[in-house]
Amino acid sequence: MQTGVKGLQVTGSTTTNGATTVGANYNPSDKGPRQGWNLGANYDINGGGLSGSIGYTDPDSKLGVTSTIDRNGLSTSTQYAGINITTNGPDGFRLDDINWAEQNINLAQDRTDTIAENEILKANGVEDPDSLPKGERDKLLNDINKKNEDQQLKDKGYDPNKLDDVQREAILDKLNGVVTLEDVAMGALGTLGGGLMG
Repeated sequence: MQTGVKGLQVTGSTTTNGATTVGANYNPSDKGPRQGWNLGANYDINGGGLSGSIGYTDPDSKLGVTSTIDRNGLSTSTQYAGINITTNGPDGFRLDDINWAEQNINLAQDRTDTIAENEILKANGVEDPDSLPKGERDKLLNDINKKNEDQQLKDKGYDPNKLDDVQREAILDKLNGVVTLEDVAMGALGTLGGGLMG
């Protein structure tokens, strides 16, 4: 579930073997475990305790690997589009049951993203976006996005040519009402500090 905080997702699951977990994942690309780096922390309410994970999913092949540490030790899983396929851990190697529902949700989210991207490309003169090679498609989308962001910055009185990447992203996040993890952390520290002083 998206939280409104850039890159942060709240998770919850229950399984037939009695595990009920709640937690959070952070992914800078805002795609969850389907793309790029992913950090996670979960707590199993039914006695499994706390676990933490770090993983990476290649955006082109959708293949990924995630390492998780919990009270049983370290385990590493291979994944396709964010779905575990195999796991090697303290109890040995196993083939995982494929979570078909989660896989269908992930594929539907990817398809929704592709449809939205196709509309953007068509609006910018590309007749058949699906025929573009991935590298060319990504470059066009990045160029279009940069052009739109530059215009948004100019409309608000900023000169995009005088901003470095960090400044640019921070200003765009603020203009678009995006809450970052830094904002959440600073708010939490301010609340904690105010509570300790008051």
